[in-house]
Amino acid sequence: MKTLLYSCLVFVVMISCAKEGTTSNKSNSSELLASTSEQKSSNKLMVSDETVPEQKTTTKKLVEKVEVKPKGNLPKKPTANKEKTTAVKKKNASAKKSQAPKKKFKGASQLTFSRTKHNFGNLDQGEKVDVNFDFVNTGKSPLLISNVEATCGCTTPSFPFIPIAPGEKGTIGVTYNSTGKLGPQRPMLTVYTNDAKKVHKLYLEGMVMAELAKEQPVEKIEESLKEMVKDSIENN
Repeated sequence: MKTLLYSCLVFVVMISCAKEGTTSNKSNSSELLASTSEQKSSNKLMVSDETVPEQKTTTKKLVEKVEVKPKGNLPKKPTANKEKTTAVKKKNASAKKSQAPKKKFKGASQLTFSRTKHNFGNLDQGEKVDVNFDFVNTGKSPLLISNVEATCGCTTPSFPFIPIAPGEKGTIGVTYNSTGKLGPQRPMLTVYTNDAKKVHKLYLEGMVMAELAKEQPVEKIEESLKEMVKDSIENN
């Protein structure tokens, strides 16, 4: 009987110990599960905290790269290359205009005088006379007078320096000074132009009388003049 009781007590004790062990194991397992869940949640939080700034930076970069296109038909700003090309085109156009051939005239210019001789008559020694030789450009291109030369200093010419258009008129002026001259006079002017003839000649004619000659008879004056003419011919 005693052995039976003893064995029963031992069995009961073992059963109770086994129950306590299972409960302790369950509590330990629950604690382990709780700790693992906490670690997972903390890891998730860490990962989310780390990824948030990275996502923000990437979104900023994307926003910067994306170009906002304006609505409607707004004028586009020209680029630097377009501005350079337009400037080059303008320069080329201006250069072509400057290098463009000038208007060509068919035919040459032609200087035509209304007269080539002028007789100023009798002049007292020391008197001056002004004479004009009128002309017209009868050619088909502008007439240019480059120079007018006189045979002596007693004759001073003046002429236009600008080109004379076809059909236009002009004048060559001459001033004759009889100071120091006596007897018959015939100064000559040489006109240089760009027409076909190139050189034109104009003449002045007249007589320069001395003050004493006014009181002398006409016959003596004629004789003295003839002698002067003979002398001039022989000298030439």
